[in-house]
Amino acid sequence: MNQFNSARILFIGNPEFSIPSLNKIVSSHHKLVGVVTSVDKTKGRGKKLAETSISKRSKELNLPLYKPSDLNDLNFLNKIKKLNIDLIIVVAFKILPDSLLKIPKYGSINLHPSLLPKYRGAAPLQWSIINSEILSAITTFLVSNELDKGDILKSTSLVIFPNDDYGNLYRRSSKIGSKLLFKTIDQFLNKKILPISQKNQKSTRAPKIQSKDLKIYWNVSSNIIQNKILAFSPNPGAYTFFKNKRLKIFSVTQSLKDRKKNYGEIVEINKKSFVVQCKNSSVKIHEIQYEGRKRMKSSEFILGNKLEIGDFFE
Repeated sequence: MNQFNSARILFIGNPEFSIPSLNKIVSSHHKLVGVVTSVDKTKGRGKKLAETSISKRSKELNLPLYKPSDLNDLNFLNKIKKLNIDLIIVVAFKILPDSLLKIPKYGSINLHPSLLPKYRGAAPLQWSIINSEILSAITTFLVSNELDKGDILKSTSLVIFPNDDYGNLYRRSSKIGSKLLFKTIDQFLNKKILPISQKNQKSTRAPKIQSKDLKIYWNVSSNIIQNKILAFSPNPGAYTFFKNKRLKIFSVTQSLKDRKKNYGEIVEINKKSFVVQCKNSSVKIHEIQYEGRKRMKSSEFILGNKLEIGDFFE
């Protein structure tokens, strides 16, 4: 039996995306000796402290949990050194400092939902949807001190279906990724994988989503508008303005019919939905939300706002 059938692993992650991978390692033959996640942060209008999804799950599983405010803190690093770890596993976290990367005996492995070197960065799934990708991938790679640039270990394909929104793709990729990660760990520790350098000249970026990226502009095609709405649904939500109020849109279908009206103009209304003019085409709106209020079907919005043909989204 190979000596790595029970490797000592330190897991590092933050969001819900990381949970299937954490669960997979916990239920495996490996020894999870600790979990690192970000410190609790204030959130929402009430400014209440909120912990990460990985923090919550680690507490449910009674796992040793570390929340350093500084990854270079000597006290934190000494605690990690005492764990005698073989491997660090990273899923959805920030860049790790050399001081931490030097600790594990056999290196650190990251899971990233794109076919690296494409879509390096914090938001690969959203930018894949925005850019009309139909086939992506999930990749495991060796962690370096540069963003998503380490040698590739394994990858598996990820199909992006026509109506996939970010929420669906996020959940599906996290489950597929956890299985890929588990295979990678065993094969890497048993020297059954030959790491491959990334071709940096083929790299593309997937930067963190900014507020300006969420704004819907109606002077573009229906395909571009639909992709933006799918990429930010259910969170944080692509938005427009209606009568000076911010309005998030979560679900639309494309219409190739060009009504020859002004961009953003409402050109058709029925009991269940309404249609907005965009460049050379139009989109039918199905689900929306006023800021600070619950999501609603378009039928509710039509009744509550006395919507009229000729009204505008801006």
